Amino acid sequence: MKILLTTFWHMPVTGGIASYLTHLKNGLERLGHTVDTFGQEKGVKGRYTVNAVPILSKQSMRPFVAQVVTRFLREQAPETPSRIKVQETDRYTFELAASYLDLEEYDIIHCQDVISTIAFSRVKPKSIPLVTTVHGSYTDELYLMGVFTESDMGWHYQREQESRGIREADVTIVPTHWLRALLSERFDIPAHKMEVIPYGIDIDDFEKHMSQTAKLKMPGNKTLIVCPARLDPVKGHTVLLSALAQLKRRRTDWICLLLGDGPIRRKLESLSRRLGLEGRVFFVGNRRDVPSILKQADVVVLPSLQDNQPFAVMEAQLAGKPVVVSDAGGIPEMVTHRKTGLVFPKGKSDQLAEHLTTLLEDPGWRVTLGKNSRSWALRQWPSSRMLEQTVDLYTLALKCQTH
Repeated sequence: MKILLTTFWHMPVTGGIASYLTHLKNGLERLGHTVDTFGQEKGVKGRYTVNAVPILSKQSMRPFVAQVVTRFLREQAPETPSRIKVQETDRYTFELAASYLDLEEYDIIHCQDVISTIAFSRVKPKSIPLVTTVHGSYTDELYLMGVFTESDMGWHYQREQESRGIREADVTIVPTHWLRALLSERFDIPAHKMEVIPYGIDIDDFEKHMSQTAKLKMPGNKTLIVCPARLDPVKGHTVLLSALAQLKRRRTDWICLLLGDGPIRRKLESLSRRLGLEGRVFFVGNRRDVPSILKQADVVVLPSLQDNQPFAVMEAQLAGKPVVVSDAGGIPEMVTHRKTGLVFPKGKSDQLAEHLTTLLEDPGWRVTLGKNSRSWALRQWPSSRMLEQTVDLYTLALKCQTH
C-alpha cells in the first residue's frame, strides 16, 4: 500500500504524536509499504512539506484565503473572535495546499488530528479511505490551559471541529477505551466508527537507546524521581511541585528531574523557588537521552490533569521503573494500582506525596513494582501489535470503500 500520513500541527511535531508517527512510519516501511508525510512548518511564513521537503509557501496562498475568510465572517458572523478567524484561515490554507498533492496515487490517507481530517475530506478522491487517529480531546486541553470557558464561542467552535472531524473520517483510531467512550458520549458517534488500537513502541530501538550513557550527571547518593513531560498546564506539574514540597518536609534524600520544556516553564520555576525546592527540583529541558535517564531513575511520576496514553508511562515501564500516575483519561488502562505502579486521583497533591513517600521508604517494593511494570510493558507495547492492527484496519477500510 501507499499511505499518506498527515497532520495539521507544525512539523516537526513533538510529544506523543511525534513518537506515534515515527513508530508508525518506520514500522509500515519495514513491512514493505510506501509512506509519505505531509505537514506544515511553523508560522505564517512557513512552508508546506512532503517528507520534510518544502513544496509550497504559505505566503503564496494565505493572504488570499485570509481575505476571503475575513469577508465571509464579517458578513455572516461578525462576532467571530479573532482566534477562530485565524484557525479558519489556517485550515482553509492547509486544505488548499493539500489539493495540490497527487492524492490519486495513495491507497490510504491517515490523518493525525480532526483539523487535517476536515481538510482532506473536502479534497481527496472519494475512492480513497480517510482514516484518522484522535490522540486526545483538544477542546478539553485548551479549556484546561485557560484559552476559553464553556460559555465562549471558542468552546463551541472547537467541539464542533472535533465532532465534524470524527464524522468525516471513514474510521477513527483511538488509543484507549476511555477516549472512545468520551467521544461516543459527547458527540453521539457510533462505536463501530472508532477502533481502539493502543500505541506501540519499537522495543529493541528503545532498549538500544536506554543502554547508552546518559549525558546528564546523576548524584549517586539520592533517590532519583523523574517526571518526563512537556511543561504544559495539562501535565499537572503544579500538583507535583506541591507534593514535592510536602515530601521535603518528611525526608531530604531525593532529587527530582523535570524532563521537557514548554510554555509554563518560568511559572513553574518561580513556583519551585517559592516552595523552597531549589536544590531538589531541576528543570533540565528537552533531552535526547531520555531512555538512559529513565534507566537510572528510581521512580517515574506523571501527574497529568488530562492525558490519553502517554508514551512517558510506556517508556518508564519498559525501563522497569515503578510509576506514580494520576487517574486522568486513559492512564488507568496502563497501570494497575499496587501491581505495576501507584495511581492517585488527578489534582490531589496530598495523595501523590503519600505515594512518593511510600516508595522512598521501601526500595524493595520499588524493585518489585518495576519488574511487574516491565513484564506488562513487554507484552502490551510492542509496535508490531499496533502495526498489525493498523494494517488490518487499512485493509478493511479499502474493502469497504470498494463495495
